[in-house]
Amino acid sequence: IHAASGSRPSRRTELPNVILIVADDLRPAELDPDYARRAETPHLDRLKREGLQFTNAYAGSPAAAAARASLVTGQHTGRSRVRSAIQEPLAPLDITLAEVLRSAGYRSGMVGQWGLGWEGTTGIPTSQGFNEFLGALDLVHGADDRTGFLWRNQAPFEFSTARQARRSDSPLAWLQRGATNVIRINEDAAFFLMFAPHLPGAHPLQPYPGDPLTERYADPTWTAGERVRAARTARLDQLVGALLADLHLRRLTNDTLILFTSVPGHDVTGKGTTNSPTLTGGLRSGGSGLYEGDLRVPLIAWWPGRIRPGTTNLPVAAWDILPTVAEVAGAPIPATASGRSFQCAWTDKEGLGFEFYWERHGPNSAQAGRIDRWKGVLPGLGQELE
Repeated sequence: IHAASGSRPSRRTELPNVILIVADDLRPAELDPDYARRAETPHLDRLKREGLQFTNAYAGSPAAAAARASLVTGQHTGRSRVRSAIQEPLAPLDITLAEVLRSAGYRSGMVGQWGLGWEGTTGIPTSQGFNEFLGALDLVHGADDRTGFLWRNQAPFEFSTARQARRSDSPLAWLQRGATNVIRINEDAAFFLMFAPHLPGAHPLQPYPGDPLTERYADPTWTAGERVRAARTARLDQLVGALLADLHLRRLTNDTLILFTSVPGHDVTGKGTTNSPTLTGGLRSGGSGLYEGDLRVPLIAWWPGRIRPGTTNLPVAAWDILPTVAEVAGAPIPATASGRSFQCAWTDKEGLGFEFYWERHGPNSAQAGRIDRWKGVLPGLGQELE
């Protein structure tokens, strides 16, 4: 796919479609052309080349559950219901990105890892504004590549051993079908798709079952972990390519805003992290989990004909995505949101000032904040402010 195919003439709305792709534990350095253990990612390279790359983007938290809550509710961890690595269900009072867009006439689908409510709770996606859901409700189940079932709305979608052995019938293949199906059934309307596969995933990783990409990354000078991580990143890229191809086929390319980002796959201060200096681009990490190397994530905004290619060092955080998408869709930004829209990065609008705040909850609680080019970290109770 090299060029947009124009807009779909049969669409009944001028509202743009929105696709939010959420990788798992992918670091900005891994998409850098100079990264030594780089996977082949032609489709992500295309998004970077044709879109706007944010070089100063932050996760909402170093902990997976809290980071996902921040992304979905637009709240930082000083406000969000979910503030740690412990999964808690969202409540009816929580306002999600899907609910904001529903108020503007969107239909929404969530495909992949959720982690904000398990069965029988108020936190399941279909109780939080999504019309369709296919994936894993909890992050432990979602990290199992050999899972025996996914949730299809509120019913389990089972995979026998024989089905799992067939790549065309594996859980990952069904997640790809689920994502493109959201596009297909809503191609003449306005839709929001949140696509969050468990790729590349947090350390320690296992090769995806039966994945031929594993053979492509067999360089003996790489560690086993580096080879597996590269193969899984390449698999993520192929899923992104499938979405781009489907948009092209349905002539929806120019009608669709894609935001690509990542969340931490676990609490980065825990054992077995992927926080090596190489992966963090040399930025400090560890300890409180609130240093730059712990929180930086990739972020790309792609919208042919509407967003000029380039890079920006405008600091943005995960909780800014909800206000941005709301502004793009002409939907009201809820008063509960912590962030502000970064649509100014690709329009002529004047940008707002920014202030960022993080909390890390658990045995060793910590806080951090950033105003302008200054950042402070309180690494623990009773400790000195850094």
